[in-house]
Amino acid sequence: MNIDGREFRSEFYELMKDKIGNCLIYFCKEADVPLSTALKLLYFTDETSVKKSGVPITWLEYNACKRGPVACDVYFEANRLAKTNVKDVNLTLNDYINCFTIEEEDTSHVRISAKKPFDDSEFSDYEIKILEEVKKKYGHMSSNKLSSLSHRKGGLWDKVCEANNLDQYFKIKNTQYSPYPVEFIPLIDNRAKELAYSSAYENLSYQKTF
Repeated sequence: MNIDGREFRSEFYELMKDKIGNCLIYFCKEADVPLSTALKLLYFTDETSVKKSGVPITWLEYNACKRGPVACDVYFEANRLAKTNVKDVNLTLNDYINCFTIEEEDTSHVRISAKKPFDDSEFSDYEIKILEEVKKKYGHMSSNKLSSLSHRKGGLWDKVCEANNLDQYFKIKNTQYSPYPVEFIPLIDNRAKELAYSSAYENLSYQKTF
């Protein structure tokens, strides 16, 4: 997948696909939800975890898109899965979620539903608590409300937009996507979190070599 010629694949996507898939299952296990909502909940899951411990849960990479931070890997996979004629062995989310398109007058949107039960063996007790916290705090909100929260002044997305003049970028390119990453590093505010992040990153990098 690419945006404006840049290929996207989160560094640890293959290693983390079970955890990513189960996060999506967790957010839609009671009822199907809009993909846009699920994407925001993924972002708030990682943002919350980094604030607390210095370490994200999914290790997805997020980009500063028009409606907020977006995990482009998940976005494009889910949209392709929503097309019934897609046949691609590289699509990994098909094992976890159903994706389908809802047509509404002049617009359409993708929704997702769980394909199997949530597997909590992928998560530590701490990570389960983060998922519970995020779902309780944000799970009842509309996609528009979640977008406004991710756009908050002084937040990570807002700073990337300001630094790269993305309002103009979106207009000139006539797109809602951007290649500019939303980094969590600014949220790591002490040495203990720095060490936790470095250790987790090194561990995943080591696993990736096998």
